[in-house]
Amino acid sequence: MPSKTFLNLKNTDKKQRINQALLLEFSQYPLAQAQVARIIKNAGIARGAFYQYFDNLTDAYQYLLQKALTDIHADLSKTNYQNPTYLLDKMTTFINQVSNNDYFNLFKMHFKYNEVMLPDYISKQRLSTQAWVLATLSHATLRDIFIDKAHQTTYLQRFQEAIKPFKEDY
Repeated sequence: MPSKTFLNLKNTDKKQRINQALLLEFSQYPLAQAQVARIIKNAGIARGAFYQYFDNLTDAYQYLLQKALTDIHADLSKTNYQNPTYLLDKMTTFINQVSNNDYFNLFKMHFKYNEVMLPDYISKQRLSTQAWVLATLSHATLRDIFIDKAHQTTYLQRFQEAIKPFKEDY
């Protein structure tokens, strides 16, 4: 995560420029192809300042991803993976909020290229078998939707069909 120096920046214009430069970079390039040089050029900061604020590109990426989730009010860490109906509602809300948002391409790049480069959040949780299945299905559905938005309805219908047996158990 970013340094306290970055989090406590008094110059809000500078912080906003950095956030915008990060969003531009990570919305256009996979993490493996992202460059500090482009970020600092777009933000108008020195290379040393970037490394004063972030340990590396992955650190900056994870910060931006968390900021995006916070900005769209999607605390997915608190998702109840036991309740299929709640999970579907949470997913639909998340998709609708991101679809008309500057963060859409960030999430598209995340699901298409970047998620494999980050720790697997789902596997680190202690979930029941049912919760793990629902979490895995919801994640796969989100990935499909962000990569192929034109077929969102099809993917959500498939998810609804897949979770029907779990609704009976709940």
